[in-house]
Amino acid sequence: MTSTPDARPQAGARPAEEARARAGRPGNEVAVRTDISAHALRLLARRTPSLRASLRMRAVAHVLAGASLAEAAAGAHVRTRTLQNWIARYNAEGVEGLADRSRELPRAE
Repeated sequence: MTSTPDARPQAGARPAEEARARAGRPGNEVAVRTDISAHALRLLARRTPSLRASLRMRAVAHVLAGASLAEAAAGAHVRTRTLQNWIARYNAEGVEGLADRSRELPRAE
């Protein structure tokens, strides 16, 4: 008897391999605004002084260039849900939505 290889990743598989295995699943598609090209977004990322904002821009640019969410998230070393949040911010606010934000809570008076 021959067995067919299982499409699911083995326990203990590396995160990049797991991301590639999930890439074909439905639901990994997301709409990204296209008023700025992937190339232009990468150029903006190079000029951004914040490393975190630059990482977010590069990850969104990777999706704009045609990569799946799982591939782009693995490349940025973040979860797919985190990348979806970044894309939602980008869609709503443009490049400004990918900038660093303060984490301070408002003070009670």
